[in-house]
Amino acid sequence: MTDITVFEALLKELASMRPDRERPNRYQAREALLHLGAAIEAGEDIAERTEGLRQAVSRIQDAWGAALEEEIQLAGAEHALGVDPRFLDHPGYDLAYTLAARQRLEWRLLALAALDVPVGEDLLERIASADARLAEHRGALPDNPEKAAPDSGP
Repeated sequence: MTDITVFEALLKELASMRPDRERPNRYQAREALLHLGAAIEAGEDIAERTEGLRQAVSRIQDAWGAALEEEIQLAGAEHALGVDPRFLDHPGYDLAYTLAARQRLEWRLLALAALDVPVGEDLLERIASADARLAEHRGALPDNPEKAAPDSGP
C-alpha cells in the first residue's frame, strides 16, 4: 500500500498555492507521479486520488503541466544516459540502481497516462531505445541463464 498521508499532504500544498505567487516544481510532480504510479502497479484504485490531484492543481494548471513535463523529461533523460553503452560494461556500473530508476520511470509513465497527460513520442522513442540497450546488456549477464557463458566444467 502506498503512503496516502504523504500524497494527501501534497494535495493540500498544491491546492493552497496562489497562482500569482507560487509555482509547483518538479519535485512535487515527482512525488505525485511516483505515488500514483506505484499505486497503479499495486492494483489500487486511484480514481479518487487522480480527481483530488486535478482539483488541487485546477488554479495552477499551466504551471503544474510544466512541472510534470520537466519531471518526465529529466527522468527519461536519466534513463537514456544511464544505459549509455560506454558505461554498461564498466566494473563499477550499478545495474541495480539503473533497474530501480527504470521502475520509477515506469511509475511516472503510468501516472501520466492515468492523468491523461500525453508524453512526447520523441521521449517515448528514446526510452524504448534505452530499454532495448539495457535488455541486450542484461541478456549478456550471468543473471540470465539463457545468455550465460557455457559451463566449462570437467
